[in-house]
Order: sequence, then structure tokens, then C-alpha cells
Amino acid sequence: MGGTFDDEVLELAEPTRRVPEPGWLERHTGLIVTAVTLLAAFFAGYLVVTAPTSEAGTDLVGLGAAPDAAWSVELRSDESATAVGDSLILISTRQAVTGRARVRALSAAGGRELWRKSVDGEVGQVEVCDLPGTPWVSLKVGASVRVLDRLSGEERHRFTLPDQRAWFGSSSRGTLILAVPDGDRLRISRLSRPDPGAVTWTTEVPFTAAVSLALREAEVVERDGLLLARTSDGWRGSASYALALDAWTGERPAWSTQTDRFVIARDVAIYTSEKEMVGHDLETGRRLWRVAPGAAYVIGSLEVLLAESMGQLYRLDPYTGRTQWSAQIRMVYTDLIIRDNHLILYQGAQTIFPELGTTTADYADAWLAGIDLTTGRELWHTRTPAPVLDVMVATDLLVTRMYEPTDPDPTFEVAGIDPGSGELVWQWHDQQDSWSLMRLGPRLATYGPDGTLTVWG
Repeated sequence: MGGTFDDEVLELAEPTRRVPEPGWLERHTGLIVTAVTLLAAFFAGYLVVTAPTSEAGTDLVGLGAAPDAAWSVELRSDESATAVGDSLILISTRQAVTGRARVRALSAAGGRELWRKSVDGEVGQVEVCDLPGTPWVSLKVGASVRVLDRLSGEERHRFTLPDQRAWFGSSSRGTLILAVPDGDRLRISRLSRPDPGAVTWTTEVPFTAAVSLALREAEVVERDGLLLARTSDGWRGSASYALALDAWTGERPAWSTQTDRFVIARDVAIYTSEKEMVGHDLETGRRLWRVAPGAAYVIGSLEVLLAESMGQLYRLDPYTGRTQWSAQIRMVYTDLIIRDNHLILYQGAQTIFPELGTTTADYADAWLAGIDLTTGRELWHTRTPAPVLDVMVATDLLVTRMYEPTDPDPTFEVAGIDPGSGELVWQWHDQQDSWSLMRLGPRLATYGPDGTLTVWG
């Protein structure tokens, strides 16, 4: 890729807006800070009517001090728990094999049961889904969908999908969407109400691998007049997308037909090919710049555009494609997380086999490192007590989940780490006989072999 991108700019259009002066980004809060504000609002009241969708993903967790058990609930052997927004946890049957499905809604703050719903006569997999931007949640059993009031559980709408593989949901602003696979195509419709017949428009797009991946954990962000289907396989904190559609017509912007995957940095969409990297204004579709060579791995958030190639990391101006700084990454890392003005790297385990231990391919070391996004300078490098499974962003901390499979009696460990210094603030061992540690929205939970789900505060 060369030392910098500056000498490789092939085309730079007249900027459609003022390019911020150096230091402008650093004086403004980023998307995750906005998410912190939303989380604070959640703690002020245990239930909200609509659940805001963060474009930074679901990395924010509500832990500051070492966790204590907040509440517990017993699950039946055929039940599972799903977080819906920040304020609800739905306990539902996984599979309706006897013609009955059950769902009960609990307050995420205290575990109090808010409502319960039984569905008789339907057979198939049970899926509960948040409908952000609306007062509803959906309960899908096979091809049958019931739209429930999130506050009371009362049924507001009921319909049958044209295909069991179809997805019904809403964008972050409440636009109702129906997506139906049809061979190598995907038919996407905007609905005026929860009814497959209430179609505003329908469009067909290629059913690519990236689109298929996006549908597995469908999240549709709506901004700048576009419906943007996120993928879940990008770096954490990176806004990675597989599809863009005009929210009012269903048409694909011309630039989006050139790629099946792109990122967004501020209000610029960026994609790469083997030959070049290209930036387009998200609102107008206008091409802003082209940079060669391509083949870089691109990482984008609402504040930052990064590119990585051959162990070299670059921060680029999303409006011009020019390099702001470059840094050599000397260590192989498992994942990368964007947090405010920090870039967090870690090396750890990606899979767990408690009876066998993780394979040596999963990790070679156990560490976290922090990089200053303003300069690219490494701020700290901290060894962790055990291989890192995951790092989550809390209000003032990085919450690190760890697991050491080589211990005679391995347990999950959780540590709070200061993102500015890398200092280990607290460490917690899961002393109960549990075999899984999971996330439920902004909370950590453990699930024991006796069927007890414990939510930690």
C-alpha cells in the first residue's frame, strides 16, 4: 500500500461541505458518547416505549464497578432469553413442537414480569424481534407473525408471511420492512402497516453472501433518506453495511451497485476493490474521491475512517481520502474496537470448548492495547489474567470477558479496565457453576446448568 495514501489520490472532487480543521473531531463527542446518554436515560426509567438503535452496534454495557447479581429467573429446558432494546428481556420457547409457544416479558432493570403471552396452534421455530422506532415487538412462530404491544403484550396485528424464511422488521426510525428470499434474488418491500399486503414499494436485489449474512441478525439503520442493512462481521464499532436503498422509492443508489459491502465514516460511504478505494457522499451519492491502490481492509465509524494493509494502519480523512497518520501494528490481534478517541486492540480466544480447552490457534497471548486515534500512538499495552474472549464498552471502562481453559477448574472472569491507562480497575470471578456467560442488551448474564439465568448489575 505504500507509506501513505497522499501520493495515490486519483481523483478529488470539489468538497460539498467544509472539511473540518485539525482537532475538530477531538473536540466533539462521538457516537458511543451519544449511546452513553441514551443508556443514562434508560436507567432513569425502567421502560421506554421505543428502543433506539445505535449505529455503533451493541457494545455499550451498564457496568462500572465489579458486578453483583441483580436478579435471577429460572428458565424451562425449552426456553431462551433475548434482549429487546435496552429495557426488556423476553423469555420465550425456542421451538413450538406441540402447537404452543410461550413468551414472557421481564423488566431488564429488576426482573419483574411485565406480561406473558401464549400462542396456540402454531408449529415451528419461535423468534422474538424488536421493532425499533415503534411501540411493538414481534413474535414469529413458523410463518405466523404476531405484533405485540411492548408495554402490555397485547396483540395489535397478526399475519402470515409468504415464506418461513422471510424477515419482517423495522428500521431504526420505525420504517416497516418485509424481505422475502426468492432464489438468487431478495424481494424487499416497504410496508405502510404490519401487513404483507400493505406494500408501498417493492424492489429486488441480488441475494449475495453479504446480504444473506445481514439477514441473520437483521439491523436496518435509516439515515440520509436511505435504508442501510448492517452486517455483523465487521470490526467492533465499525459501521459495515451490505445494502443501501432509497427509503421512499426502494431504488439502489448507483454507487452501491458497484459493491456488496461498504462502510460509513461520518456521512461518506467508502468501499474498496483490488485497485482502488472510493468515497461517495451518502446523501447525494456524489463521488468525492478515489485512492489507489485498493485491497485495504477499511474500518469506518461516524467519526473515524481507518484502513489497514500489511500490518500498517492508516487514519484517513473521509472527505478527501488523504492520510492523517499511519502507524505500524507489530502484533497480530483478534479484534479491534473503536471507542471515542481510542482504538482498542486485543489478542485472545474466539471459541470455547470447556471439555477440550481452546485450541492454540485461538490465541498466542493474552493482552489489550490502546491507541490514540488522534495521533496513532500506542498509549498502553496490558497483559490480562486470562485469554480474552470479548471486550465491551461501558460508560467509563472497558469490560473484558476472559476464560482460561487450561485451569483445573476453569471459570469465566470479568475485568474492568481503564481505557485511558490500561489499568486493571477490578476483577471478578464467576464462582457459581455456570457454563455460559452472555450479553442481554446492556447487561451481562450467566446461565447455569440448573436453568437459572442470573443478570448482573
